[in-house]
Amino acid sequence: MRNSQQNSQRGDPLKQFQGVVVFHRRNTHSKLTARELRKKKLRRRLDSHIAKTTRQRVHDDERGSGDELLSVDWTGQSNSMLGDHTTAMTLSSRFLTAALLTQVAWVWACSSHSTQSSEPAPVPTGIPSLSGLDEATRQSIELACIEQKTQGPVAYGSCLNKQISALRSSPGIPSLSRLDDAARQSIELACIEQKTQGPVAYGSCLNKQINALRSSPGIPSLSRLDDATRQSIELACIEQKTQGPVAYGECLRAQLRSIGIQPR
Repeated sequence: MRNSQQNSQRGDPLKQFQGVVVFHRRNTHSKLTARELRKKKLRRRLDSHIAKTTRQRVHDDERGSGDELLSVDWTGQSNSMLGDHTTAMTLSSRFLTAALLTQVAWVWACSSHSTQSSEPAPVPTGIPSLSGLDEATRQSIELACIEQKTQGPVAYGSCLNKQISALRSSPGIPSLSRLDDAARQSIELACIEQKTQGPVAYGSCLNKQINALRSSPGIPSLSRLDDATRQSIELACIEQKTQGPVAYGECLRAQLRSIGIQPR
């Protein structure tokens, strides 16, 4: 009987393993390699997304306010292959704003230096500016210092300063804008000599002529006369016109009466 059992065992070689669980180890090298490749691919995509998001947020922060805190947070999750993967990146927008302002300041400094080097500052000459004065005052000061102007900037500047100082303690030059053309021209001609002596003498002469005009009948109008008659009367009174409106007006009235016209 023992022999028959041994023979039956020899005839069935797998019978001795009945009731025993056998585990066969499979070669997973090829699957692990593919898994690692997918893992690296996902990581590259993750890093690319983070870099792109960071650049966009930095660009937006430079255009926006400089007091916010720029942060880029991204959380990516994979299945059993990668598990939890979290990446956080925080940048201070204050640093970015300071860097931008530094660059702008550098560009401005370079451009300013270029402008200054190409346009040198004017050298002071000692000649005061007359740009703040009215036209009549400026002309009178320039006429008064015309001789000193030919002697050089030192003498010219000294003369201008003297005239300006004298003007500050005087009433100045009165305006003739409210007078008619004939009266204004006669007053200017009467004070032409004083105009070359400076604004103080010129202003004094103008005021004298204006006060004399106010107490006189004034200058009669010649607008109703024909051109030939008007021109003849004006030529007859040309000398009196240079003496002021009072003398000029008297001469015109005398000429009008001579042709039978009663002046108004």
